[in-house]
Amino acid sequence: MNFFSSNLKFLREKKGLKQSEIPDFKRSQWANYESGTSFPKFFDLISIANFFDITETELIHTDLSNVASENNIINDNKELYKETIQALKNTIKDKEEIITLLRKQVNSLKKGDFEMPPLPLVAKGDEKYPKRPITTEKGTKKMGKHIKRN
Repeated sequence: MNFFSSNLKFLREKKGLKQSEIPDFKRSQWANYESGTSFPKFFDLISIANFFDITETELIHTDLSNVASENNIINDNKELYKETIQALKNTIKDKEEIITLLRKQVNSLKKGDFEMPPLPLVAKGDEKYPKRPITTEKGTKKMGKHIKRN
């Protein structure tokens, strides 16, 4: 499909130019190109493409107004993308800080530089009872029977 005439008008208006302000072309000649009543010679086509900084193929075969609207959508969402990326970076930073703290705790535990945390309490009736740790055959600890705390 040929989008040449609609692309010329779109690109000219995008630059804020009048037909008479296009260099190297008469206003009537440009009006004929935009209306589709005539097509430029080969070297004029190259000159027009260079003026608008696009390829000749894009000028003829691509609906540039549609491409521009897609680019506007992308530009509108750039701020949202930036915010999302920053939020992800902050999340990663938070997770890295947590990992660092956990590594420090593990190293402290390996060195034996720790206090035994209080036994977890479970409710039984109106009283609270700690669970007694039990060492299994494999040497692992698990919480066992309830013992009454005085």
